[in-house]
This record gives sequence, C-alpha cells and structure tokens, in this order.
Amino acid sequence: RVIELHPEYGHEMVRGIGFLGEARAAVLHHHERLDGSGYPYGLRGSQIPESARVVAVADAFDAMTSTRCYQRARPVPVALEELERCAGAQFDPRMVAALVQALGRCGWHPAVTGEEQPRLPAPTAVVSSRPGARG
Repeated sequence: RVIELHPEYGHEMVRGIGFLGEARAAVLHHHERLDGSGYPYGLRGSQIPESARVVAVADAFDAMTSTRCYQRARPVPVALEELERCAGAQFDPRMVAALVQALGRCGWHPAVTGEEQPRLPAPTAVVSSRPGARG
C-alpha cells in the first residue's frame, strides 16, 4: 500500500508550483487505469486526465526498459508488446499507439541500457582552502 501513496505524495510536493498546470494532475493520476482498477482514486476512462494517460505509458515503458534492483531491463520490443497487450484495460490505446509510432519513426537511444553499467565520472580530489592542508 505504501507504493500506492507515491502519486499523492508527489502531487503534494508539486501542488504549489503554479507553472506546472495540468502536469500536477498527471503526477496525481498516472497510476489510474482505464478499467478503473488503478490508484489512488480508481478513476476510469475519460475521468483520467489525458496528461496522466500519457505519463502512465511513459512511466511503464521506462520501468520496463530500465534495470531496477528487482529486475533487468527488458528489450524495447518486449516492452512495447506488453504495453500493446495492456492497451484498453490499463493504458489508453491512443497513447500506446503514439509511443509505438514515435519509436518506429525515431528509434530508441537510451543513455544506458540494461546490458551496460552507467559510466560515472572519475572521483576528484578534494582541495582544501586552508593553506598547507592536504586534500
């Protein structure tokens, strides 16, 4: 149940940021499902803001194609198959189709794939501002 609270926590964090506009609704409702089985409010269909339906697809795609502590990244075609399988119940079919079309046109070029380790910058020496001190 704790994980189901993150949309509300996120919404509370951005609530006072006026320029975000409808993005605040996307933060709050991105785990709602078209069939009403989502959270936090069990909204269904057109009750779910369009911005939240876009973010839901993007969030799921990112989760599936990123390596997490509990699972390795899935290949993009596998993630797209899963999104298409869930279109209509969990995801807005128009948003899934838009992602599939965009990836077909532009491809997918992640900075780090599931097969690579991120390249972190080399550690830098700490320089002290005290004369004679070693860093």
